[in-house]
Amino acid sequence: LRPGPPALTTPDQAPFSASPIPVFIGAAAVTLVVLLCVGIGLFAPDTSDTSGLASSPSPAADRSTSVIESPTLSPSPSPTPTSESPTPPATKSPPSKPPTKPKTTTAKPKRTTAKPVNLCGAPQNPYGYGFCGGSYIYKPKAGVCSYCRCIDYFWNGKGYMIQCKDGMVSMSGGRRGSCSHHDGNRRPVFQ
Repeated sequence: LRPGPPALTTPDQAPFSASPIPVFIGAAAVTLVVLLCVGIGLFAPDTSDTSGLASSPSPAADRSTSVIESPTLSPSPSPTPTSESPTPPATKSPPSKPPTKPKTTTAKPKRTTAKPVNLCGAPQNPYGYGFCGGSYIYKPKAGVCSYCRCIDYFWNGKGYMIQCKDGMVSMSGGRRGSCSHHDGNRRPVFQ
């Protein structure tokens, strides 16, 4: 019969000799002694009597030394743990509230229409390009020709953005011969 498991202890209650290195060294020494004894014939297996069993060392014994106890025939009671983790009490969920109706308002929603920006006669565009004044446009946005009528080869121009007299825009502002095929220059386009 095997003895019951030892009582649970906390790490603070363990002796210094219970650290893994001394236990390993002690276990290795016990194994070596048993192997030597078996090798010289001190412990020969007895096949005639199977009623006696060797017990493991007492849990109270020091783990750094090994003690072989004589077999015992009466079973030792297994210790009961002294502290059990309490099970938390079941909590009841609060009763669900009936759904509330959304409040209805009689106020009319406000319209959020953007007022057109005064661009001084330039077509409405999201970039704010107009004829009112500001700075010259040397690098226009990629979609500008979707809002303004651009001349052929608009992107090949090497000046600032300008409107020709026929209403088309060019990138040759400030250069000689700008808008020459479109009745001449009218006004620069500003941002």
